Amino acid sequence: MSEQIISGLVPPRVDSPLQVRGDRQAQRPLSVPSIRTEPEPLAPLYGIGHVDRAGRVSARPILRALDWPPHQSVSVQATSTALVIYPDSTGVHRLPATASIVLPSRARQ
Repeated sequence: MSEQIISGLVPPRVDSPLQVRGDRQAQRPLSVPSIRTEPEPLAPLYGIGHVDRAGRVSARPILRALDWPPHQSVSVQATSTALVIYPDSTGVHRLPATASIVLPSRARQ
């Protein structure tokens, strides 16, 4: 049994327009796009939560985005309009094992 090429399955050869016209652009190498070395800016992430009687606020998406593990040491600073929580190896507060933030009683006042 010999092989047989079925013409319906083999597309005809087509030269590119540049080859047909003999354009010099076909002989130039392609330009290499530049690669950004700076990271893309991150989109802001906001979270709104209810503070329960114990001062806990569920914050799973925020903690996951910040990559803060359970028992992370943090410091809490109160301003006139907000509480600022930031990681601090010498901080006296720690995140609980649950994906929440516990607001100190003085900060809640």
